[in-house]
Amino acid sequence: MRSAARKKKAQASAPERPVATVAPPTRPLTPYKRNSIRWQLRYDVVLRDKHQCTHVHSDGTRCEERRFLHIHHILPVYLGGQDVLENLTTLCSNHHSYLHWEDQWRVKKRTGPVITI
Repeated sequence: MRSAARKKKAQASAPERPVATVAPPTRPLTPYKRNSIRWQLRYDVVLRDKHQCTHVHSDGTRCEERRFLHIHHILPVYLGGQDVLENLTTLCSNHHSYLHWEDQWRVKKRTGPVITI
């Protein structure tokens, strides 16, 4: 009986716990649903690109990075790009980030994204 009385006393004197709240998303939700690229298609893209980043530097040499590779849509999905071999390329994480940063900068400057097919 003593332990039950202690529990009641402890519960009565304990401060109320704050209720967890969910923060609103930091970016707007995308209006379209994306499916992940099939593993076989990912494999085909990386195999075609010889397990190497496809970015070409200004001096004409190809990036030699073979780690931290990402699959990138040449024509973005939101502009109608599809998950097909011809629309996908392999980029290292640095060049993938740079490419998206460059596109955002162009959109802010209102010059529009440059799309090459």
